[in-house]
Amino acid sequence: MDFNYFTMKKHLYQLLVALIALSSLFLVSCNDEEDISSGDIVGTWEWDSFDSEDYWGKQYVQFNADGEYIEVNLNADGTIDYIDRGGQWERNGNAVIISDEGEEIPTTAVITKLSNEDLTLTVLGISMSYKRVDDSVIEKYLNY
Repeated sequence: MDFNYFTMKKHLYQLLVALIALSSLFLVSCNDEEDISSGDIVGTWEWDSFDSEDYWGKQYVQFNADGEYIEVNLNADGTIDYIDRGGQWERNGNAVIISDEGEEIPTTAVITKLSNEDLTLTVLGISMSYKRVDDSVIEKYLNY
């Protein structure tokens, strides 16, 4: 074999390695979308869909690690509207399936945004935004 063959092969290999490194860097830097499928939904979330709480009050939802789903709705004056503790939830990719006791058909919500601080669920074409809060926020209402 001749010297030029090995030199050319070496340069071709170096070029190939450089192209692979460059393309992997490009793929990582161009990925602006969150990886929703790996985000953690477990925890307590406060409804953040409306700018005014004067009419709507507040809503908290909690997805427990054991599959329990809890919802607390407050009136505008801070009194409890209702508490739903009979629910179960499960996650299937970007879908959250919520089954309430007594309901025949479970509710399916699609996770369209999920980070450590923000959660957006879409149910029947309606988007609902939530902010993560400490679990103690909902627990004070559950002691009634």
